[in-house]
Amino acid sequence: GVTKKWFGTVGDKIVVDLVRGSNEEIVQTLTKYKTDFDGSSTWKFSFDEQPKYSPEGTEYSYKVKEHTLDGYKTDITGSVENGFTITNTEKVEVGVTKKWIVTGKEKIGNEVILKLMNGTEIAAQKKLRKAYLGENTTWTTKFAPVPKYDAAGNEIKYTVVEDPVPGFKAPAYSGDAKTGFT
Repeated sequence: GVTKKWFGTVGDKIVVDLVRGSNEEIVQTLTKYKTDFDGSSTWKFSFDEQPKYSPEGTEYSYKVKEHTLDGYKTDITGSVENGFTITNTEKVEVGVTKKWIVTGKEKIGNEVILKLMNGTEIAAQKKLRKAYLGENTTWTTKFAPVPKYDAAGNEIKYTVVEDPVPGFKAPAYSGDAKTGFT
């Protein structure tokens, strides 16, 4: 059997293949809908029974593969004997606005390294450069989508920090992952 877990918004539908052998031959495809499970965040379903051995007597191996779901990170664990678990964790795109505070004839920095942090862990990192962004005192960027929830289903509280920029004071930070950081 298959257990499907959602962390975050429950998707409308999934498509899952049962594949056999190292060539990953698709032996069955199931499409399941949120409405089949009353909107629950845990779905349980099964594929049809499959042969354990090939006509030559070799034991088949099986695994499941989920068709890509935009906006989710997918993890698949388990086995035919113990059942498979497919976990989809909603992702979030985090925006950042870097504002250079300069007065008079001061120049903005040449580059800044921004780090998206999950506690003390660096979840993502970006280098912004004046050569690409120009002399504007406001630079904007977005980190690639990152998981919105941890493995226990708790929402991750991301923060943003920047590496020290020579000649500039430490920055002040505001915002959050949902609205963006400044």
